[in-house]
Amino acid sequence: MAEQLIKITDLPAGTPEDDSVIPFVKISDNTTYKAPKSSLKGDVGQKATATAGTTSTLPAGQNATVTNVGTTSDAVFNFAIPQGIQGITGDTGAKVTSVAFSGNDIVFTLDDASTVTLTDAKTDLKGDTGLTGANGATGAKIVSASFVGDDMVFTLDDSTTATLTNAKITLKGATGSTGATGNGITSITKTGTSGLVDTYTILYTDTTTKTFTVTNGKDGTNGTAGADGADGKYATSVAFSGDDMVFTMSDNSTITLTNAKVDIKGEKGTTGDTGLTGNGIASVVKTGTAGLIDTYTITYTDSSTDTFTVTNGKDGTNGSNGTPGADGASFTWKGVYNGATAYVLNDNVSYNGSSYIAKGATTGNLPTNATYWDLLAEKGVDGLGAGDMLASVYDPAGKASQVEVISNKKTDLSDNSDTFYPSQKAVKTAVDGKQATLVSATNIKTINSISLLGSGNINTPNTEYTASSFDIKDLTDSTSLRSSWTGKQNALGFTPENVTNKVTAFSSPTDTQYPSAKLVKDQLDGKQASGSYLIASDITGKEDTSNKSTNVTTDATSDTKYPSVKAVKTYVDGKSATAGSDNIGYLNIPQVSKSEAYTLGLADSGKHILHPSADTTARTFTIPANSSVTFPIGTAITFINQNAGGKITIAITTDTMRLAGAGTTGSRTLDANGVATAIKITSTEWIISGTNLT
Repeated sequence: MAEQLIKITDLPAGTPEDDSVIPFVKISDNTTYKAPKSSLKGDVGQKATATAGTTSTLPAGQNATVTNVGTTSDAVFNFAIPQGIQGITGDTGAKVTSVAFSGNDIVFTLDDASTVTLTDAKTDLKGDTGLTGANGATGAKIVSASFVGDDMVFTLDDSTTATLTNAKITLKGATGSTGATGNGITSITKTGTSGLVDTYTILYTDTTTKTFTVTNGKDGTNGTAGADGADGKYATSVAFSGDDMVFTMSDNSTITLTNAKVDIKGEKGTTGDTGLTGNGIASVVKTGTAGLIDTYTITYTDSSTDTFTVTNGKDGTNGSNGTPGADGASFTWKGVYNGATAYVLNDNVSYNGSSYIAKGATTGNLPTNATYWDLLAEKGVDGLGAGDMLASVYDPAGKASQVEVISNKKTDLSDNSDTFYPSQKAVKTAVDGKQATLVSATNIKTINSISLLGSGNINTPNTEYTASSFDIKDLTDSTSLRSSWTGKQNALGFTPENVTNKVTAFSSPTDTQYPSAKLVKDQLDGKQASGSYLIASDITGKEDTSNKSTNVTTDATSDTKYPSVKAVKTYVDGKSATAGSDNIGYLNIPQVSKSEAYTLGLADSGKHILHPSADTTARTFTIPANSSVTFPIGTAITFINQNAGGKITIAITTDTMRLAGAGTTGSRTLDANGVATAIKITSTEWIISGTNLT
């Protein structure tokens, strides 16, 4: 049939186009031919087939191609599709602020209030798909073809398409002389299928048609199905952990999507090539000074150095003093508010623990009325007690009257009084003295150098005497009177001790027995040690030393113990010195005067920081962070900028300071004649209010 084809350029001019010729494309060389219809009566040719071959990707910017790598009767089309040009990097995407499941979908809420839905995400998080079976032999088949502009578009049975670019243009011959209007192809449409044979209909521009058939290859047998994959896990919940998204699975395991919050952004540009290793700067140090010129040395990471100089400007002349400010109004302290008192501008009063300043003339208007009064210093947080420190409140049991007065302590017993308390040494000295006097009394001194209070027998003469024969003091030379003493007692003038009446231990009280000197001393010492003295008249009304307390806090619940002067002073000093203590405090606001930049310390609690009028320079008074100085909650500090004083900046560091009323935060400026009080209300927050405060 090829020898019957006639090139378009070979056809005689004026050849009837519609009645006698028909156009054809010789696929082997992509040349367009026309042949007389009468020439088409050749032998029946072999049925043609057309199959899709390979699909490859061309570099971006090239045209798509379709190449027949088969034969004219068994066409195999290889498709080459150009890769799309890479788009520019998108803008940075919004960050994900929250994520939740909606059915099987994951819905991400972004920080611009929009949402992104990941459809069937819960379903997709399943186990891996089983292995794919072997591919069938046959690929996709062409189901239709049509022109789109100058392109021919083939639709395959897998719904994909292949485009033959400029096919309509390619189906033209070389440009020749203008001929008669040709009969072009309007469309080629598949109009029928019988088994493996597809019928296509060509519609010409003169509305005539022509059909041709394409025999498709048989479908290949299906590959063996892959084994089922194991049941996959699915996510039951999802949450952010920092920038990571953590999925909790149905088996309680977790899957972490690292930097998910960061990854939902625009595409990151490609990383540039690594630059050459630079020579970094290791240090810059000032190494010399000559007049106003400083020399600096740069040391690089490769140990090389460079130097440079900096010429400093000369000190400028001092500026002239500013014009003194106008005198400020003075304050007048009027004490506790009285509704009957007529107050005038800048009168100060106290009311319910706070102090107020009058805005103008006022009578009978409570200080809490903001029309007539401004708050000067607010009452601090109530302490453990309540109200004034009255004895009826703080000492209802009258313990204060039981506290020992130091002037009542005596070191001897010369004062016979119920008011004074002897020291332990004074009591011991007195008791020991009484005992010594008892032993050395002249009326019971000794007999034969033996004390009546001692041990052993008394030697007496073994002869009889009358009362006038001797004086009792002459018995020192006698040997023994014991055997013949009966009847002689009256002559002696007293009854000598019966040795059987001498006892060395107390049993039951008796008037006939006599204790030994040792027994008496032991008993006196024992009583003295226990605080129960034999000489009651000498210790009546005196302090029992066991009741003396040296620690007020430890013995706070006792009604019998008396604190020492040192214990009372230590307790009181400790309470008044402790910042934030609300048991015992000042009845005024102590002053700390500062004419320089100043950072507050714990000792400034409850005081007022004065910037005196003599210092006209602006100063900064800084409240340090709680991590640096831990002021107790409730700490109140007042700032006063005296008349003509330079501006004060009351600065806050990392904590928060709010302006009362407005609620704005940050440092504040206090002008001359201004008063402001800052109160700590949480561990890291202060509130400040006052006059001339901005």
